[in-house]
Amino acid sequence: MTAMRMTVLLCFLLLATPQIVSAGEMERRSRIELRMGLRNHGGNTGAATTVGPLGVETTAGADDVFFSLGYSRWMSEHVAGHATLGVLSVEASSRAGPLGVSQKAAVICPMIVGMRYYLRKLSFDTAFRPFLTAGIGLITGFQSRSDVGFQVVQESGAMTTFGSRAGVGFDLAMGRSFVAIADLGYNLMTDFPDEIGGRRNYSGLEFGLGIGWQFGGSAAQ
Repeated sequence: MTAMRMTVLLCFLLLATPQIVSAGEMERRSRIELRMGLRNHGGNTGAATTVGPLGVETTAGADDVFFSLGYSRWMSEHVAGHATLGVLSVEASSRAGPLGVSQKAAVICPMIVGMRYYLRKLSFDTAFRPFLTAGIGLITGFQSRSDVGFQVVQESGAMTTFGSRAGVGFDLAMGRSFVAIADLGYNLMTDFPDEIGGRRNYSGLEFGLGIGWQFGGSAAQ
């Protein structure tokens, strides 16, 4: 919990920064970005089939990769607020045997709102812009199960917990409207009340690459 408190404190510090920075080319600009990358929380990625006394089980998952869609809005030249919706983990399994057929599926989706602070002294030019980032939000896990045997059982549900993220990265401009993004960060979350996809917690380090489309604001005038 100490690490999560530090992340929340960093968010408030970044939120206060617009009062001490000046307006510039990026002020009032917006950006839509698509990111994907790798995580190291210990999950498995790929597909596997096992044959045992209870039948044949096939499992497929993408636990070490993530995808996210985000929106950013610059409040000043060096400070931007951002919101992201992502997919951290997807897992599905199917078992067929003498007792029937069983299918399970689980998806983990974070919704994070935070700030980015672009470091002025480390920005060698307007094309390369390193930043610090921090955010807090909700992590929602969706899970469904279907059993067909002596009787048919179908269950589905969702659980939500708190999460946060802090990291560093940089933007690399590719013309007036497009930018490449790279960042390294850590996702920290509290445990789900029960297991989803075989786990209660999906905290871990992540490295992401993305592309963004910038529009509006001073640069468009």
